[in-house]
Order: sequence, then C-alpha cells, then structure tokens
Amino acid sequence: MGVILKGKSGKQYIFEGPYKMKSHLYNEPGVLAFICENGKGTNLKYLSKADRVYESLFKEEEIEIKLRQSYNDFNYAVFYTTNENVLSREQIIKDIKEHYDLMME
Repeated sequence: MGVILKGKSGKQYIFEGPYKMKSHLYNEPGVLAFICENGKGTNLKYLSKADRVYESLFKEEEIEIKLRQSYNDFNYAVFYTTNENVLSREQIIKDIKEHYDLMME
C-alpha cells in the first residue's frame, strides 16, 4: 500500500501507510501526514517534518486529538527521508502544501 500526495511542482510523493496505529511508525527522519480517507480519496489534514517521526507525534498530540474528534477515519502516513533525497523535508512540505492549498506554517 501507499498514500500518494501530490506537489504543486507535479511531483508525486509516495508515503508509507495509511496506518491507524502509531506503533507502525519509526523514529527516522521524514514528513508526517495526518490524513482522512473517504470515498473520493485521500484528504490531507496536516503535514509536518520530523527528525524522529514516532516521537514527533507526542508534540503534535493536540492536533491529533482535534482531528480524531472531527473525523472517524483518521490515519497516519509517512515519507521517510533517511536516504539522501534530492529535496529537503522543508521543500517537500512546501510543495505538497501549495498543491493542497494548506496554510503555510
């Protein structure tokens, strides 16, 4: 499986997941997405970079609680950047957020 998130640049990023449980995530560098899936596809709700993805969930706990209250089918997806990626995590996040019209942090 995998979750494809598009960037404004036209690039497609294949995230691992979707995962319902945090225990499927590793403490590796990457980009973490909070998503909801519906009959129309994947709905991106939140995106953040993390030096250690699993640990970063504890910093994002307030956002996670709000999403769980609002959406029944909430999942995690992650794009690990342990290999030398051409784009930095910041560039990946900017590209995806611009495509999905998410407010920039």
